[in-house]
Amino acid sequence: MTTENSPRILIVDDDLIVRETFSELLALEGYKVATACDGLEALTTVPQFLPDVILLDVMMPVVDGYTVCRRLKNSAEWQHIPIILVTALDGRSDLIRGLDAGADEFLSKPIDRGELRARLRTMLRIKRQYDSLQEDLKMREDMINMAVHDIRSPLTAVMMHCGLLSLTGKNLTPNQQHSIEAIRSQTQQINAFANDLLVLAKSESGQLTLKKVETFIAELIERLQEQYTLMAETLDVTLQTDIEPQRKPVVLDPSLFTRTIDNLLSNALKFSSAGEKVTLRVRFPNGSSGGPQLRVEVADEGPGVPLAYRESIFDKYKTLDAKREGVSQTGLGLAFCKMCIDAHKGRIFVTDNQPKGSVFVVEI
Repeated sequence: MTTENSPRILIVDDDLIVRETFSELLALEGYKVATACDGLEALTTVPQFLPDVILLDVMMPVVDGYTVCRRLKNSAEWQHIPIILVTALDGRSDLIRGLDAGADEFLSKPIDRGELRARLRTMLRIKRQYDSLQEDLKMREDMINMAVHDIRSPLTAVMMHCGLLSLTGKNLTPNQQHSIEAIRSQTQQINAFANDLLVLAKSESGQLTLKKVETFIAELIERLQEQYTLMAETLDVTLQTDIEPQRKPVVLDPSLFTRTIDNLLSNALKFSSAGEKVTLRVRFPNGSSGGPQLRVEVADEGPGVPLAYRESIFDKYKTLDAKREGVSQTGLGLAFCKMCIDAHKGRIFVTDNQPKGSVFVVEI
């Protein structure tokens, strides 16, 4: 007896007898069943029926099983559905062709009913694990959204009171005024971190959308320079900028790009000691032959990044291992940077600064 929560099986075969036989057998097993007589009907049935597993015959007219399998596995929306290819072919080349198309399992005709049940149970277990993972990811995203919302309210209050103190505190000493600005700057950093969490969550759930416009980089850098000059002075670090004149705009998402450079500057200052220098360089290559149109370098004179960690340092899951090996932990900042630059089809990497330190390079 089937229920609303019964597993859904889509049977695709051009043989009416096969479809009816499978349908009766699987219905008795408690599955909800839908059928399609060819590949085209299968592709239109999937969005309507939302199957948990597809039993797909290989040899069909017009659109064969390999093509149907390939189209579904190339679709971000349907690639998670397990597909069992059903075939009377038993050659090695046919098996390889099925694997290349993305098939998850195979059944050979004539089909043994016990084997069919076992294959279905295995594929359904995989599908349940996928569904459970998606639920966990959705729950995590909802929790991040709630946490960021709850964090923003007190941050807004802190920034508002800092502004009021600056405006009304006529008798404040320069040191007190400087402290207020430092509080405001650090509050902005916490707010940026909260925003990074949201963007990372959207990226992992496939909801990140770039808002690209023609952008003149110098305008964005000037705002960042104002923000980080105060922080650099507080740390007794020199912040320098070297921006090449920009002849034409670069098409990018200005918000995400600004926050990327924001994170790189914050990271460089965090690992700089008093008396050291952080340099922000911006160059505009001609972009010929598919090369970059924009190159940004953030150079510091800190401890540097060992060669073994220059890839994993951008991975939010691996920096913890690096910390255990004596490499500074960088949090989500660099993972956020990589996600943003990857979304722009660019690249980000780290190399040595001379005589010491690191250079983080962004190319778009």
